[in-house]
Amino acid sequence: MGWGWADNTKEFDDDMVNTIIRGAGLEKMEITLESNVDVSILVSIIPGTLFETISVSVQTMVARELREITLEPYAEISLELDVACASMHLDAPSLGDSFTAVWPPTIPNLSKLVSSRNFLENESFRVQQFAVWVITDGGFVPLGSVGTGSGPSEDEMRQIRHLFESAGISVGEYSVLN
Repeated sequence: MGWGWADNTKEFDDDMVNTIIRGAGLEKMEITLESNVDVSILVSIIPGTLFETISVSVQTMVARELREITLEPYAEISLELDVACASMHLDAPSLGDSFTAVWPPTIPNLSKLVSSRNFLENESFRVQQFAVWVITDGGFVPLGSVGTGSGPSEDEMRQIRHLFESAGISVGEYSVLN
C-alpha cells in the first residue's frame, strides 16, 4: 500500500500507521489502519497491490480496486477491499489469515489488467478472477459454488481476451488465450 501525507509536505515512515489485514474469502479483505501521528495521512491502495500471508497453503491476494483514505491523526478506520486470488491452487483466505501488502506492485501486467476501466467497471467477479489467473497461474481451476463449478465459457474467454487487449496486454504472451 502506498502511504503519504495528506498535505504532501513531509516524509512518510512506515511506523506511522499500524496495519491489520485479514482474509475474508475469495473476493474481499478486511483492513484496519491506525494512525500513530498527529497529522492526516493519505493511504492509497492501488489495483495490483499484492497481499501475502506467511501460510504456505493460503493464496496471495490482489487488490481489484483503487482505495484512497485520509486517516486522521490518531484515528482508526476499518474497510473492506475488493480482491481476487492470485494463487489458484491454494486455499481461500479466512479471517484467521493475516496478510502484509507488497509495495510497490510487482507484476506489471497484473497491475495493468486490474487498473483498466473495463476490468473495474464492466466485468463480473468470475471473469475478473479468471483473467487474474491467466497472468498469475497461466490457466484456470473451476469456479462455482458449494464445491461445483466450471472453467470459463467461450463467451467469458472472449471477455478475458478483450480485457487484456483494452489494458494494452498482448494476448500472445499467454498460451491459454490463443
